[in-house]
Amino acid sequence: MQAVSWSTYQWWEDPLRYAFFRNEVIAMARRFSGFTIARSVKKAGHLGWQGWLRTNYGNVYRIEVVHRPSYPEQEPWVWVLGPGISALSPHRYADGNLCLHVDEWIPFRSTAVSSISAAAEWLLLYDHWRRTGQTW
Repeated sequence: MQAVSWSTYQWWEDPLRYAFFRNEVIAMARRFSGFTIARSVKKAGHLGWQGWLRTNYGNVYRIEVVHRPSYPEQEPWVWVLGPGISALSPHRYADGNLCLHVDEWIPFRSTAVSSISAAAEWLLLYDHWRRTGQTW
């Protein structure tokens, strides 16, 4: 068996991962039909789901959910593409990726639907923080 080089490996080349992704596409069509899959804006060479979320405060954000090379063992990266998020906002990594659910990701069970739902909650809490100054 030939060793896999993670620098050239694409998760969709693996039949099991591809089958999982196919199921994710079905789940996304049911729950977040406005999101589309495309080459990532934030991570060259990666696939990402892109779409819009509206918070209860009425603010609309464009987000991107990007699958890591180890997908679906690890949770995806999630970025807000616009409008810009305050550099002072809590619960973000140094690259701007949202800190969502590291402990809640269940390999081969969680999907982009899980990540987008968590991002919607993050954005609601972010809007609340902007209005009140109360961190979460």
